[in-house]
Amino acid sequence: MSKYGINSHQADFSVGGPPHGFSPLSFTKKYIGAYDDDVYMTMESWVTRQWEYDLGRDLILQMDIEGAEYSSLLATPDRILKRFRIIVLEMHGLQDWAQSSFYEIASSLINKLSQSFIVVHNHPNNHGGMFNINGFEMPGTIEITLLRKDRCKVIEKTEVFPHHLDAPCGPQLPEVVLPDGFR
Repeated sequence: MSKYGINSHQADFSVGGPPHGFSPLSFTKKYIGAYDDDVYMTMESWVTRQWEYDLGRDLILQMDIEGAEYSSLLATPDRILKRFRIIVLEMHGLQDWAQSSFYEIASSLINKLSQSFIVVHNHPNNHGGMFNINGFEMPGTIEITLLRKDRCKVIEKTEVFPHHLDAPCGPQLPEVVLPDGFR
């Protein structure tokens, strides 16, 4: 992103700083979560602390937070979510959607995101494995790119999976084909 002049901000409590050789505009040693404390901060707290927030420009979010995406995004006010033109999201634990209590959480997140965003790309992460849930094959982890609806001009459905630009997340593992129910 930096080679295109797009500022980057990172947050992660599990590491000491950004990857070697990369200099984001800011690094916050906290997890993104559903509340604020010494270890966690909400998306709202994090985003509104960045100076770009006051400029009113569109933002881009890339989120891979190992299952905390559900509570974090559900706790994020719509006015903050709508600041993102693009959200690149890795969703974990899809096999847990078979449990009614977790399905309610996942369904709530999907419904919330669907109000303002449309899925423009999805691809199973081949590190997450495949699960058979009552005869339905589903990946354990999926990567989704969302585009804010007001930025969509044309919506066309594709039937070609994987896309020619897709690549396995783990090159040493076989590619996982997107199941029909996710197309």
